[in-house]
Amino acid sequence: MTPPQAIGAVIGDNLRRLREQLQLTQEEVAQLARAHDPAWDRRKVEAIENGRRQGLRVEDLLVLATALNVALGEFAAGEGEVRLSEHRIVGRSLIRAILRGDHVRQDLSDLPSGAKRAELFRARDQIAAAEAALHPAPVDADLVLAARLGVAPQVVLDSAYALWDKTLTEERDARLGDREQPEAGDRKARRNKTTRELSALIEADLRERGIKFSSPGKGGKSTRKE
Repeated sequence: MTPPQAIGAVIGDNLRRLREQLQLTQEEVAQLARAHDPAWDRRKVEAIENGRRQGLRVEDLLVLATALNVALGEFAAGEGEVRLSEHRIVGRSLIRAILRGDHVRQDLSDLPSGAKRAELFRARDQIAAAEAALHPAPVDADLVLAARLGVAPQVVLDSAYALWDKTLTEERDARLGDREQPEAGDRKARRNKTTRELSALIEADLRERGIKFSSPGKGGKSTRKE
């Protein structure tokens, strides 16, 4: 399974694709963009294409769309999932629909403000319920790891499901349950060892996905991974 891309990487890949289709250099893209914003230069175009500007501004995207005479949806072209934040992954097709305005619900247009507000929150609760059904709430080991890494529990849960199709806690218990029951002390030691091993796999997966988290530093303190 291809891991979700950061939104900045998706936009960068598509900017390079559009530039090459138009037979433009990075400097020429910058020249076209400078007609709308004098702050643009070749280095900025290069940084966007290489995915080094993860905090791309809406203004930048509008400038690029205007300068290249393309629809905003072109910057989300292709297939695959996109990571909008540490705990939100969506498909590129949804991003294109949002940029086109196709996500707007017409059935809400004639509702009074109060009813529209209630419907928006009802839809939010439905989405949360659906996600909870697909991904059961994290339990002890998942919550402990999330707190240690300084990330939302859903981040750990998403990684665990990608690795084992179950939570970290469920995977640990499944591995321990396949063996004969040892003495209490040995069982606790094996439980802790298995938890550490599985937690290390999740940490490696998060690093591969480019997700930043805290890690133990000197003296047991947490330091933010850059």
